[in-house]
Amino acid sequence: MVLQKFEENLIQLSVNNTWESASKEWGFTHKMESDTKDNHCLCGYKLKHQYYYYNKMTNKIICCGNGCKKHIDNHIGTIKYDNDFACDLLYILGKDRIVDYDLYEYCANNEQKVFDRMMWRIDNGIIGTAEGLDSYYEYVKKYWSDLIDVDIILINIKTKMNAIFDKEERLEKERLEKERLQKERLEKEEQSRKETLRKHFNFDDDEDEEERMLKLLYAMDKEQPKIKSSDNKLTDLKDKLDELKHLNECSDRSVNRERRIWLLEKEIERLTPSLINLADICPPKMLE
Repeated sequence: MVLQKFEENLIQLSVNNTWESASKEWGFTHKMESDTKDNHCLCGYKLKHQYYYYNKMTNKIICCGNGCKKHIDNHIGTIKYDNDFACDLLYILGKDRIVDYDLYEYCANNEQKVFDRMMWRIDNGIIGTAEGLDSYYEYVKKYWSDLIDVDIILINIKTKMNAIFDKEERLEKERLEKERLQKERLEKEEQSRKETLRKHFNFDDDEDEEERMLKLLYAMDKEQPKIKSSDNKLTDLKDKLDELKHLNECSDRSVNRERRIWLLEKEIERLTPSLINLADICPPKMLE
């Protein structure tokens, strides 16, 4: 009897006039609980656990309890509502009793409340990206344009979207300008280094050969700060090497001393790779 009354009342709020077809027009939106049982099921019972369903074709909302919820869920179609709609609906309706289960009538009587909710989400940065605002724009048109005047809301969304696009465009221009200045600085630095190298080396008339050698020298010149950081160590090693060689000349040679000389020479060679490479690659006249 209870379920029969629930079906009859739901059909009256639907477009179709049969239970099987009418039930498929509805989609679940949200749940509320109330200790005071301040709302009642479509079948007539007062409720603590309240489940809300919405029919976009008729702009009607129904409330039902556990038993009727299970009944409609067994026959309901595939309609799914946006999470934004469920959140907005929950906020807007609050604990108000829905008069005659008509969302259109509710919005007509509470238009400012609905309008303020939409504007709050836009103005308080809840939706902070252009993509999010574009999605919200479509959502407002789809769900609320038949219920309230959304023109001002849509204009505000577009205005904020344009502001974001302008900011993104400005940031992109700044990024490109920084890249251009960085590239320009590096090119000037490279040219300056090459000019400095030209003053210390002589080249044949072959421009290709000159450019190849300049690039080689430029690449090696950039490594000089790393080499300079080892200057003190290198100087100490050379001093020790000279001291050992002098001992060899002034006294009898020893195996241990010879081994230490060999190790020092290898370490000095390891610390001066660029100088050795330069001697291997460059023509002799470039080292004069």
